[in-house]
Amino acid sequence: MLTALVAWGLTLLGGLGLVGLGRAAGARGIPLAWVLGWTLVWWPVALVASLVAPAAGAGLGAGLLVLGAVLWAFQGRERWRELGMGTLATAVGAPLFLAPPHFFDSLVYHLGLPWSWLVNGTMAPMPHNLFEYFPLAGSMLYLVAVWLGLPAVAAGLHWLSFVVALGAAWELARRLGAGAASW
Repeated sequence: MLTALVAWGLTLLGGLGLVGLGRAAGARGIPLAWVLGWTLVWWPVALVASLVAPAAGAGLGAGLLVLGAVLWAFQGRERWRELGMGTLATAVGAPLFLAPPHFFDSLVYHLGLPWSWLVNGTMAPMPHNLFEYFPLAGSMLYLVAVWLGLPAVAAGLHWLSFVVALGAAWELARRLGAGAASW
């Protein structure tokens, strides 16, 4: 139970950290701040993990997410509304993302690659794993969760990405004139 609460809390902290970093870089609106924040984390993590060690990249990623959460805490009046929305989104998704991973894609690609990098101490290619040649932006952020020993945080951030995308689609439909049918 304690592990689940920690994973839930770190998922919320990580999500707010991504938004905080994106806003600090000039993004307006949660969807754009989310994407920009994700980008501002995964590039440095990938660089350090590739050149130094995966554990060093994961540590940097954790630090960036904490920095983003601190920046978020000092950004505007919207933060209480965002905290409420984030808390609600993580509470609704908790039964899904706190369950143990069982799907092939999660075990071999999203969590398996970061785990392999940490165990091997390098991001050197593994020719037997086709998934290593896919885009790795998500895996860089998931490296932090695996490094912390909490793969549920990776699933939680994945869940929050879905929620942000859903909100962005709703807002786009509303702006294009869908009105009540936008939902």
